[in-house]
Amino acid sequence: MSTRAPLPPPNVALVHTTDPMTGLTVDDWYDYFFQTSRPSVVRLAYGATIASDASASGNFLIDATDATAFTINAPSNPVDGDLMTITLRNLTAGALGAVTLDPIFKTQAPFPSPAAGKNRSVTFVYVAQNDPTKPAAAWVEVSRIAADVSN
Repeated sequence: MSTRAPLPPPNVALVHTTDPMTGLTVDDWYDYFFQTSRPSVVRLAYGATIASDASASGNFLIDATDATAFTINAPSNPVDGDLMTITLRNLTAGALGAVTLDPIFKTQAPFPSPAAGKNRSVTFVYVAQNDPTKPAAAWVEVSRIAADVSN
């Protein structure tokens, strides 16, 4: 269970103002950027295991700098419906080591390893589960980049 407060309606906030003509309080809905305090992209520390915090951002960047195999661990602090995009950049002059995902990630195929000087992205949605008769919670693949993109 998450301890984060529930989100407001998407991209809106209720603002209380006073009408200057009548002095009455007026409730208006205004657009706003809900998560302005969250960085747009979080760079994850590259190593044998890679950890992330789902509450930190929805976009994560991994800069792979050698051919060592690595594992992307289950993100901490997920909330039902969170979207997470992981972009893997190959900063080496050759092939990357094997990329392994924690079993909580449900994908159509293995995480793609981009060629040297390229990157790939995969987006997941978190599906929480509190009913023991249903499948366990998972990060389910929503989409992926079909081909390598230049860094």
